[in-house]
Amino acid sequence: LYPMTDCSKESESYEEYGENFVLTKETMRWFIKNYLPVEADRKNIYNSPLLADPKELKGLPPTYLAIAGYDPLRHEGEAYG
Repeated sequence: LYPMTDCSKESESYEEYGENFVLTKETMRWFIKNYLPVEADRKNIYNSPLLADPKELKGLPPTYLAIAGYDPLRHEGEAYG
C-alpha cells in the first residue's frame, strides 16, 4: 500500500503533492533519513526496487498497490505498477 519504491531521489509528486496534505515531502525526507541513514543504501534495489532491472523483480508475489491521488509517493507507485 502506498509504496516508497525509490529512496534515492524525489519524484515529481514530491513537488506536486508534498505540501498541504497529510504526508509532506519533509516528512518523507525524515522517514528516508532515519530508515536509511547511509545514502549508498538508498540505491540498493532491496530498498529502491524501481532501480532494479525488471528481470531482478521476476518471481515476486502478486502485489496489491493502492495509490492516493494527492500523495508524494504517487509517481513511484505508478512507476512500480
